[in-house]
Amino acid sequence: MSTCPTCSEEGSPGALFCGSCGSRLVAGPSSQSPVDPFVGQTLSGRYLIQQKIGSGGMGDVYKAIHSQLESPVALKIVKPALIAHSAMVHRFQREARAASRLHHPNVVAVTDFGQSEAGVLFMVMEYVAGKSLAQVIADDAPLTERRVVHIGAQILSALAEAHANHILHRDLKPENVMIERRRDVLDSVKVLDFGIAKMLAVGAGASTLTQAGLVCGTPGYMSPEQLRGGDVDARSDLFSLGVVLYEMLTHKLPFDAQTPMDMLHRQLSEPIPPPSQRRGRPVSPDLESLVVRALSAAREERPESAEEMREELLGAALSLAEDDDMEQGLATEVLPRGDPSRPEATPRRSTPPRSGAAPARASPPPASTREILPEGRKTTPRAERTRSRPTVPRRDSASEAAAGKTASFAKRVEDRIAPLLGPVAPYLVKKVGLGAATPHDFCQQLAGYLPSDEDRRSFLAWCSAELHVAPARERPPTQAPATTPAAAWDPAVLARARRDLAAYLGPLARIVVGRVCTRARDQRELYELLALEIPSEADREAFRRLTPRDARGA
Repeated sequence: MSTCPTCSEEGSPGALFCGSCGSRLVAGPSSQSPVDPFVGQTLSGRYLIQQKIGSGGMGDVYKAIHSQLESPVALKIVKPALIAHSAMVHRFQREARAASRLHHPNVVAVTDFGQSEAGVLFMVMEYVAGKSLAQVIADDAPLTERRVVHIGAQILSALAEAHANHILHRDLKPENVMIERRRDVLDSVKVLDFGIAKMLAVGAGASTLTQAGLVCGTPGYMSPEQLRGGDVDARSDLFSLGVVLYEMLTHKLPFDAQTPMDMLHRQLSEPIPPPSQRRGRPVSPDLESLVVRALSAAREERPESAEEMREELLGAALSLAEDDDMEQGLATEVLPRGDPSRPEATPRRSTPPRSGAAPARASPPPASTREILPEGRKTTPRAERTRSRPTVPRRDSASEAAAGKTASFAKRVEDRIAPLLGPVAPYLVKKVGLGAATPHDFCQQLAGYLPSDEDRRSFLAWCSAELHVAPARERPPTQAPATTPAAAWDPAVLARARRDLAAYLGPLARIVVGRVCTRARDQRELYELLALEIPSEADREAFRRLTPRDARGA
């Protein structure tokens, strides 16, 4: 039985949201776990099924191991009731081929599909080690606006790729979005379950196996045209994403309804409560306006395409006004470096209000007349720049050497925090550096801008290690270094370190060990420095326990 984490009410069987307050329900512990007949079996001679990890409209999802590659995969087994006749088998095979054509960083790749000798239809996908967006919402909602835009932009990037390949998702919801934490991106998005997608009609004579009037999806996230069983297009997926954005902002659905028909009636007859009203505090006007437009009952009022909505979402990010996203008027970019959905340059779009759409509220005036650009640089009128140009004092060689060391450390700090703060990092490094009394004070002040306690702890630990080993880097060439060259290490020691670190960093472990070993004087210090490269504090502690016993007392 599911219970509401907000008001503790028990939910109705199968319900996703509380009927009393609208919060997402949390599944309670089951008294007995029935034995799954597929667990322990080897499907199609190569996929050893280990455990069930989820269920969907088409079937159940399992974690399995590819017997030859010895790598984990996600394996979806189609419900027998859906393959009662050959037409449905043909539909499944067609849609599996369509999904396998999607190759995008934000889409879970389909690697295989088929039918076993026992008649079991299955689809094999890449395994994502993370948690669903539904779990993220249950744990962290309401999410910060910056995080909402970051996640939403990646989902839209995946939808744009699918729509370009004439594929609709038709069941977009938080359960079908996986969130993975990587070293370069805190919330890396993978959209899954394109398996029930419908091939868009290409040309007037194209046929489809989807029966007329077939409703496929989850009512709380379905567009009015889906609930009616009518024709759907790319804008139907955008409606579903509007619901997901709304839920990330508020921890609630736009409408609370128990049946599809009740949901359809409320969508068509009631105004959408603004996210700021359900969130309990203001939402940036541009972001709120875009979410409300995406939830329009008339599809022509929604954004035209996933790519257009993504550009508007990133444009809205420039006016975010949350306290945790801005400090003293700083405008922060929402996408960290290395993000697959990051554009080269995203101009701020000015979209005229559509007929019948809720007008966007005027943005508050900026705190300063100088505009802060996405790259974190300020623009100043040329005449003012000329008048205010400071006189640079002449420095001697000792001062220049000290300045060079400080600049080198500041650059390393900037590179470290850039994935967390984006292009505003150079501005913050410069601003904090002007007022910091010592390098440690410099690091402490910068840590206050990082988004989470875990990020702050990791950053301060890294700073301590950097300040400790910096003198060894800056010794004159004539002095023997205190570290160990890579060639002098025992290959077996480095091989073990790579294996231990790969559990936390994957294939990147080989590169990290090769770089870090030149800074370590012994095996104990090697493992300590490698631990600092792991994002999670809990994982760092677990890795430190892997230090060989004979090296711990070194």
